[in-house]
Amino acid sequence: MKIITSKTALLGVAALAAGFFALPSASLSYTTIGGSLGVSKSGFGYQRDVRIYDNCGDAAANNNTTPDPLYPGALGAAMAVWKGGASWNSDDVDAGKNFDMDWQGEATSAGTANQNTVGWTTGGSCGGGVLAFTETPISDGWRITFCDEWTWSDGPGTPGAYIDIDGVMTHEYGHALGLGHTTVSCSGSCSTYSTMCAYICSDNGYQQRTIESDDQAGLGYIYGSIPAGKPTITSLSGSTAIGGTLTIHGTGFDSLVDVKFTAGTTTNTGSIPGTVYNLSSTGGGTAVAVTIPSTALSGSVHVWEGGARLSNGYPIAIGCPAPFYYGTGEFGSTGTQALITANGSPTVGNPAFSIDLAGGKPSQFCVMFSGQSQASVPYSWGTMLIGAPNFLRTYSSTNASGACSILITITTGMVGQTYYYQYGVRDAGYGGDVQASNAVGVTFCP
Repeated sequence: MKIITSKTALLGVAALAAGFFALPSASLSYTTIGGSLGVSKSGFGYQRDVRIYDNCGDAAANNNTTPDPLYPGALGAAMAVWKGGASWNSDDVDAGKNFDMDWQGEATSAGTANQNTVGWTTGGSCGGGVLAFTETPISDGWRITFCDEWTWSDGPGTPGAYIDIDGVMTHEYGHALGLGHTTVSCSGSCSTYSTMCAYICSDNGYQQRTIESDDQAGLGYIYGSIPAGKPTITSLSGSTAIGGTLTIHGTGFDSLVDVKFTAGTTTNTGSIPGTVYNLSSTGGGTAVAVTIPSTALSGSVHVWEGGARLSNGYPIAIGCPAPFYYGTGEFGSTGTQALITANGSPTVGNPAFSIDLAGGKPSQFCVMFSGQSQASVPYSWGTMLIGAPNFLRTYSSTNASGACSILITITTGMVGQTYYYQYGVRDAGYGGDVQASNAVGVTFCP
């Protein structure tokens, strides 16, 4: 049987010598390392957040490109890490205790040792058969690092060929929750291994994806059983677009709650991005309506009560409002109407989003105007549909069919903002030598 060390904390040996690993009682086989992850708005703040810095160079780590509605916005290694953390959630059949993690998406760096980020070592190795390690103490945050000398997979892969990200993440997140290594259930059939065994079985870690009774007992020791009246989300209705009104349905909502979305943030005290504060519930604590903030990302949404209680995370795919059109495009000298179209997803990272024109005079200069408000101001050349200040964005040319297309570079500063666009096409002898199009309003999303 191939046995591989699956976790060593950076200070694991010293901590063990100092007695920080302790048995809760002589009759229990799990161990704890001290501390837990809080949901407070003060002190060390909110610590249930999990994010990934996906710097793994293994192709097998990101070959899962099939979206899963239970993990919206995540693919490959990100989905595997999210699944590993979610194995400890209150609504997981194998966990069922008073704990829920908050998925915060992808980070731009490995962060500091207490920013709750999962990443990979690069250009080096951990050595000693170590697969991954968790930096502690955990009360003010943690960091999980996967060792790059192993080949990682976002699925089970071929036993012995790849190491399973999901299974190892489940184990490492157990340390972040406050658990040490178990002292039992680490031999025999791989299916009986406790997740918190110090070693993975010969199955490449796949079996560690689901927690066992010993892991569950340790989780309950630290976080307790699910209390009566715990806020629980059961469904969503209404809009899932930024700026739209989402209604969250469930049970156990306080009269005044906060609603927390995935927002890709490392901020964990004070006014946390992606959180809408002080919302009144309705229906005796069974519903709460919230306007989805511009910082929200596809991921999960939670009801957060008083900085002390957190609901289960409910998956939500955040969308963009549909572009809307206004004004009337002119029929130029060729008898065709200049009509504008927004083409593609108006999201950061999409290099192909464009504003297109059809019906212009063929083989002529076309120009695009943009701004952040609507207008309807008549000029000798036509009607300006973009409010001041408006900008002559760029020049291009119509093709032989009278079409024109200009790409829009979407920056993070545009997220949550609405911009308006209008074309003008040179048309000698018509309407001040310009054929003006209608206009489109576009709201940009993460």
